Amino acid sequence: MAGHSHSANIKHRKDRQDSVRSQLFLKVRKKIENIIREEHEVNEKSLSIARENKFPKEK
Repeated sequence: MAGHSHSANIKHRKDRQDSVRSQLFLKVRKKIENIIREEHEVNEKSLSIARENKFPKEK
């Protein structure tokens, strides 16, 4: 079974998924920051964009 490690396969898959998700969050964060800069407040538009993209909630 050389070259076949179930946990290594999971790790590689998760790394790719995390990379894609990280890039998405970066784009969404920049979009939200621009909205907040223009309107000088956090409004429903910026919150709805975050919710649509499953942005993590701040603790």
